[in-house]
Amino acid sequence: MTRLRHTNLVNALFYLPRPAVVLVPLLLKGLTLIVTLGVTAWLRSTWVDLCVLAAVIGYTLLRWSALRYALDGEVLRIREGIWFWKTTAIPADRISVVASVRPFLLRPFGVCLIEADTPAGSRGRADFRLYLSAADTRALFHTHSDGDIDLPEQQQYRPRNVSVLLLSLFTSNSLMGLILLAAILQNLGSIVGEDLSHRLMNQLGALGELLAFGVPPAAAMLAITAALGWSVAFLSEFLRNKNFLTVRTGRVLEVHRGLFTLRSCLVQADRIRFVQIRETAASRLLGLGAVYLHAVGVSRKQEDLLPVIPVVRTEQLPTLLRGLLPEFLPGPLTVRPAERSFLRFTGPALAAMTGSVVGGWLLGQLWREWQPLTGWLTLAALLPSIWFLIVRVLDWQSSGIGYTNGDFTLRYSKRFYLHTVVIPGASVVGVTFRQSLFQAFRGNCDLLLDTHSQGRRRHRVRNLRLEEAKALFQQAGIFS
Repeated sequence: MTRLRHTNLVNALFYLPRPAVVLVPLLLKGLTLIVTLGVTAWLRSTWVDLCVLAAVIGYTLLRWSALRYALDGEVLRIREGIWFWKTTAIPADRISVVASVRPFLLRPFGVCLIEADTPAGSRGRADFRLYLSAADTRALFHTHSDGDIDLPEQQQYRPRNVSVLLLSLFTSNSLMGLILLAAILQNLGSIVGEDLSHRLMNQLGALGELLAFGVPPAAAMLAITAALGWSVAFLSEFLRNKNFLTVRTGRVLEVHRGLFTLRSCLVQADRIRFVQIRETAASRLLGLGAVYLHAVGVSRKQEDLLPVIPVVRTEQLPTLLRGLLPEFLPGPLTVRPAERSFLRFTGPALAAMTGSVVGGWLLGQLWREWQPLTGWLTLAALLPSIWFLIVRVLDWQSSGIGYTNGDFTLRYSKRFYLHTVVIPGASVVGVTFRQSLFQAFRGNCDLLLDTHSQGRRRHRVRNLRLEEAKALFQQAGIFS
């Protein structure tokens, strides 16, 4: 048995209490003394505060000293605790995902944050999460990579920068960008100085007035703010996906990416729940698509799905999938939406368009002096509704389900994305045929297919013929 060793000192940060727990009471105590007894009395009592801080730091270092780990070829072991020792053993062959994060500030010290997950772990916390040295990180990755080789040689794919650029373009989240932008603006004074901060904000307001061109200033500022938020999100995604590299060796798939913060993720191919080809309406019309996977330890992350192949031409995807994920090749669709399904697909989008127009008209009637602004807000709400209609029309033309060689292939839309999903039959944990009153009258249904991976994931294909869908799952052996 390998001897247990100390972890990197960075792990002591895990045990530090939140600043509000320690500093706020000390600051309140000091402020009370200054107001009531004066600064001299507070200075005399600072030794108490220093003792409290020393006790907190000492307890933190003691807990770090009690944290030990060992990496060997078969088991990962962690021991922690001061009064009660807890030892956790994780068999290496049960690990589904190993993720490595090397923040920019820690790279000179050769320290990596390692997270390892098994199917039995918590959805919100990794089974194994430690800061380790670069040498131990390589040892863990090597342990995880051992296994039977099912491919004749290593397969590598390094996309062009334009593919990474398009991936960042399609995955940018304006809301997250706005949150990041708000944090930057809030702290702008402390970053660049109050005078320069005021000048920048004034210039931003002047830019809004310059670009308005007859648009109400409030609407122009909303548009500029949304554009800035999206730009910040796009830049963040591009830096996250820069230097993208996908490697398949044996039964392990590796994804490496990042410019300042280096991220690596190793996934056992037989633990992948499903592989998804994601398209937007624009990328479908341009013949572009990106490939993602879903596995234990990936769904815990903010991105939910791990990108494997950035945006490329759809005709290239079969070749790339055969090299990197030969187990997950999309098959033909045998069950498609029933006839006269157009309104079933486009109804929500048409309702959103109607609601935008009617809501804008009502607001204009209630507040006539704001009619120019409400008109632009109506247009802003109408544009995504029209885009949603285009997505639903494309979904109506292409959706369906098929079953080939033990794998299900589904094509459907969710929100503003079009999905082609390949799911091994063993990953399916639930099948539901849902009917509305009108669907029951026509013999149609919505198919809800569930996969399980530290939380249920649901796939929905709309308005299939009920008997055809049941026959397909009887062929798969799920329904007798």
